[in-house]
Amino acid sequence: MSEMKEICSIINQRLLLVLDVALYKIHNNQPIEDILQEKRILVHSKYVAYKHGLNEESLANFFSMLMVAAKLVQYRFFAKTLIYQHEVDSQLVKDLNGNVRPALNKLGQQLISLIKQKIEINGPFTENEWDQFMQMTSNDCLSSAEKRYLFESLKQIRLNDEK
Repeated sequence: MSEMKEICSIINQRLLLVLDVALYKIHNNQPIEDILQEKRILVHSKYVAYKHGLNEESLANFFSMLMVAAKLVQYRFFAKTLIYQHEVDSQLVKDLNGNVRPALNKLGQQLISLIKQKIEINGPFTENEWDQFMQMTSNDCLSSAEKRYLFESLKQIRLNDEK
């Protein structure tokens, strides 16, 4: 599997997992936006970028855009739940801190490793990869424009010694 296919697969997996985050938040009457959690993720992404030799700001920007995409998915899922007045079955709600966030963290680590590997072997992401990214990023809750913003942030990621 090519790096781009693997990267898109992980992005898709992360965007599916955020539905579990949304279910948990809906069930527990919590807001979708969690500023403290987002700050923790961005600080951690910079630390991991540094450890992997990636530019900290460019990777943090990508994770920021990934969180925007995740919130859009959650808000849209939340809206569908309200519109159709679905009750959230408590048996479907997964443990956010015990199961879902660790899974998201693991996927994040894999994503960072693949991004670094891709950049080291083939250089930064380029416009030539947009069609492939668009086709393989399968979440229907994101528009083409929203996927474009995510891709643009992916294109900006560099190794630490590159500008």
